[in-house]
Amino acid sequence: EKKLLVFEENITSGNGESHGLGLQLVKKYIVENNGTVALDTEFEDGAKFDIKIPVDRMIKSNILIVDDLEGILETLDSVLGEHYNISICTSAKQAISLYQDDEYDLIISDVMMPEMTGIEFYHQIKELGYSGQFIFFTAYQSSEIHEVLNNDGNVKLVGKPELTELERVVSNAVERQAA
Repeated sequence: EKKLLVFEENITSGNGESHGLGLQLVKKYIVENNGTVALDTEFEDGAKFDIKIPVDRMIKSNILIVDDLEGILETLDSVLGEHYNISICTSAKQAISLYQDDEYDLIISDVMMPEMTGIEFYHQIKELGYSGQFIFFTAYQSSEIHEVLNNDGNVKLVGKPELTELERVVSNAVERQAA
């Protein structure tokens, strides 16, 4: 039986631009998640891979979402909950308490909330040592938000109600965090 080398280190397509790590890393990630990957040798137009990953075994990022409107929280939990472990809270004070008890890869926060604004929450969470990705999901724009954006590359701004854009920014943030 002929051994397939496509998943081995330093095997490239020969185009001079690749490093021979891509498929090796793909296979490593899939196997780490109790999955399998195989090259379909019957496919004749390029390359076709059969990939199986048990969904319940995939490593999911932990996301904390803060918004004073329960309807927004329910929507975001519904939209993002299939792919991520979501914790939701209706106040920044509650979010700080949750943050101190758990680790989060990403925090999403509204800006205009009673008791403590999202900007005040951001500053407090940073003082507590949070260094992950942070997304302001808000319809509110201010110079304070843009000052934070200019000073911290881990902070993004997504305007409400742009759920598709939020999903894209969350996905990019999680991928960047994992890299």
